[in-house]
Amino acid sequence: MERIFIVLILFISNNCFPTNGFSDSISAKSENSNSLEPGKWALQFGIAKNLTLTNFEGASLSVKRHFKSHLALRLNLTSKYFEVIEKETNIRYGIDKLFSGNLILLYYFNPKDIFNVFGYAGIQYNRKQQFEEGTINQIKDDETFGPALGMGAEFFVHKTLSLFAEYKFNVNLGKREIYTYSIYYPYELTGKQKLSTISIKHNVNFGLSVYF
Repeated sequence: MERIFIVLILFISNNCFPTNGFSDSISAKSENSNSLEPGKWALQFGIAKNLTLTNFEGASLSVKRHFKSHLALRLNLTSKYFEVIEKETNIRYGIDKLFSGNLILLYYFNPKDIFNVFGYAGIQYNRKQQFEEGTINQIKDDETFGPALGMGAEFFVHKTLSLFAEYKFNVNLGKREIYTYSIYYPYELTGKQKLSTISIKHNVNFGLSVYF
């Protein structure tokens, strides 16, 4: 999938930077046919494998703002909170907390065309805490941060509506804390472990942008 995507980017890039008069006329016609303009905002949604719309990268909110036609900032935020606490003993029986976000700077190489190629760089942060019940009870607390790099292509099917695909490469540095409790009441803390973590992930995302 990644190789197909890279070939697609190269093909689009070649067509977006014309080298002859015919291509120049096409490029001229496509001028002002998109919303890559200073002050424009966009809400972004993901496209699932069954071609239905979903949250982009699992984010609760994904919004982009153009400061220049070729320069934009994107913010993705995700949050989830679930906690069950017994009032009398103050013991937590269920925990599922999540907060993540990334701030991405995007650079468009040919912002006046219908087809656009862009690259981006940014930072991301994730914090996740979960309770796991079994032969032992554990609370896992993970916290990661690191750089995010990527490239992509965007096609405007309408001035205010576009389809895009991007290849993303992440490096996640962080720590994990594991708290272990006894399985019987009063569920005392029996152990604590701290670990350093590092992970490298890459994937291809497909999405839809609505500009306003």
